Amino acid sequence: MKKIASKNSKGLLLVVVLGIVLLIGIPGGTLAQTFPGILTQSPTQELEKAGESTKQIMLKDELYFGLKKPRGRNIKRGEWSDFIDEFVAPRFPEGLTELDTKGQYMGIKEPGKILVLVHKESSEDEKSINEIIDYYKKQFQQESVLHVTYKVEAEF
Repeated sequence: MKKIASKNSKGLLLVVVLGIVLLIGIPGGTLAQTFPGILTQSPTQELEKAGESTKQIMLKDELYFGLKKPRGRNIKRGEWSDFIDEFVAPRFPEGLTELDTKGQYMGIKEPGKILVLVHKESSEDEKSINEIIDYYKKQFQQESVLHVTYKVEAEF
């Protein structure tokens, strides 16, 4: 029995030593030199090196619009569509996202829309967003439009 345990211990010791050698390096060279293509660069580093990374810090603005006018009438699809086409899209020609919602504000449940805008930080875009909010409130008799801004890392 002692001989079997001794052989197993030596085998285990050999595996541990080989593992350590592989982790800390091989005498006469590094692991990367011994095994080309292993542990050279991460995929992210390789993309950055190739100049293909397009990650950038941007702003993500979410605008929450209620679709119910005073006296309970909903804003019609055509009215919303015209608002987007004529007032929003020209200010953000790079693109936007619309989401349908069901929300509640001050105890009133109503359908709604969330408009998502991802853009570079600029005073011009900030001004455009404020114009969109002000126009919507006036045009559709709304008390408010919720506006949430996040700083995000975006990649296209």
